[in-house]
Amino acid sequence: MFEEVRSVVAALERVARDLDPGRLDGPGAARVLEVFGRGERVCAAAKALLARRVDETKVWREGGYRSAAHWVAEVTGETVGAATRALETARALDELPATADAFRAGQLSEVQAAEITSAAGSDPQSEAALLATAAETGASVQNIQQLVGGQYQVAFSLFDTATDAVNGKGAFTSK
Repeated sequence: MFEEVRSVVAALERVARDLDPGRLDGPGAARVLEVFGRGERVCAAAKALLARRVDETKVWREGGYRSAAHWVAEVTGETVGAATRALETARALDELPATADAFRAGQLSEVQAAEITSAAGSDPQSEAALLATAAETGASVQNIQQLVGGQYQVAFSLFDTATDAVNGKGAFTSK
């Protein structure tokens, strides 16, 4: 597998080196960008899954790093926060197989997968709705966040209502 991945990365390096966007018309540039976007999403999924395996095996300790996230950040050039988020997302995928499949297929970006796993991790029943929203809205992070925000807003509203009922406040005051 290692040689196959190395070969694919070498091919991408050649394409990026030889890329002359000025030779593409607008629609052509858009199509190539869409393909690169999908490739980037597939790579993000593989990277997150591999980072998790590095974490599980503790191989990051050999380099004297403070954590797997610190090692991932060093190797990928990302922030420790982004590496931590990738590791959390990868861990959550065990309980969310549909999200794992969509992430591996390049249908979700790393940020989208993180938003969905974060919300669906506390409410696994919401996974299908979150994935449907992502698919129906062109996988917009903003729309996923709005749906997640709406779920939390509903949860807080229900909590506030229950608290008012227990405490005899709001609509639950006795007259």
